[in-house]
Amino acid sequence: MKETYLEPSKLIMPPERDEENPEINQGVFGVYHRLFRNGNGNVIPPVITIKSSSNEDLDNKLKIKIGEIEEYARKINSDPRGHFRYNGRTNPTSAIGFMEDQFKALKDAISDKSHYLIDGRHRSLTATLTGNKIYSLELERDEDIKEVRRMASKGILPEFYREEETISGLADAFEEIPIFGTNEYTNPQTYKTILTPEEFLQLLFRNEELPDYILNGDLE
Repeated sequence: MKETYLEPSKLIMPPERDEENPEINQGVFGVYHRLFRNGNGNVIPPVITIKSSSNEDLDNKLKIKIGEIEEYARKINSDPRGHFRYNGRTNPTSAIGFMEDQFKALKDAISDKSHYLIDGRHRSLTATLTGNKIYSLELERDEDIKEVRRMASKGILPEFYREEETISGLADAFEEIPIFGTNEYTNPQTYKTILTPEEFLQLLFRNEELPDYILNGDLE
């Protein structure tokens, strides 16, 4: 685990299940924003991040998914009553093509991004809004997850709610919505669900989801 300061443009926020209507806790947002605005950002705990998946990582994950589709198709074909259905697709060729398209879109969306945000959305957004880099603890080994939980239990970090036990598990969970959407009948638009903090803030301003004093322009 290492400390790092990230440019907001290099960080990807956790994908929203409803990316058109993101939600924040305005009270928490206001507290962090005022601390940053008043020059006290050093008292705010770091966010938790992992390295974003490389093209090679995503290619390997795609191969696994294609293998799963092909195995599923074989099982369906051996059952006279079976009906193929995978992520809303009704035949293997369509399902594989869909998966290839989704992985390509994900690769394109994260090509110039270095990290996935695992915990600390409000801290990332308020740092970005006040022109600060994002103070991060980057998880490098599976053991780091246990260390973050230990730090959270001692009050050094905010409570850490993630259940995953491995770095790869965190990455898979992060990528699930861009690849699969919110359910098997959804055709997700990956480019909309992969957002940097700046892009997320644009949605919050557009939807007037920020505290009134910010929407009214009182940013000094």
